[in-house]
Amino acid sequence: MSTPGRAIARARAAWGDALPAAVEALAAACDAESQGRVAARILRRDGRGAYSATVINQVLGRCYPGDLDAVLAAVAAALIPDTWDCPGLGQPITADSCWDWQAKARGPAAATSSHRMHMRRACQACARFHDTPSEEER
Repeated sequence: MSTPGRAIARARAAWGDALPAAVEALAAACDAESQGRVAARILRRDGRGAYSATVINQVLGRCYPGDLDAVLAAVAAALIPDTWDCPGLGQPITADSCWDWQAKARGPAAATSSHRMHMRRACQACARFHDTPSEEER
């Protein structure tokens, strides 16, 4: 387990006054448990699993060379609770779940599941749908 306050101190030193809420939430989570455990909870939007502890470390130190916006969005989805109404499901949905459905909607159609086809059409018609994957998803 990390020394209490170590991750938040590092993030504040690297980010200064521009510290995004997602990075602050990430640092607080890393101070509460290991970076590896926190990383395992931060899922990529493209469905390729979780980010690595290395990525988490680089984000805290503001030296991540990849698509930082994608990582921060995934961090916010995992660590800052947010839900909205999903028109396809007809009920509230988390950002993580929404991204999972969006990834499926961008992929090949699965005609074997009527629910998945319904969600594919609903996602593609939704204002939250991003039909172009982020740099990281390509």
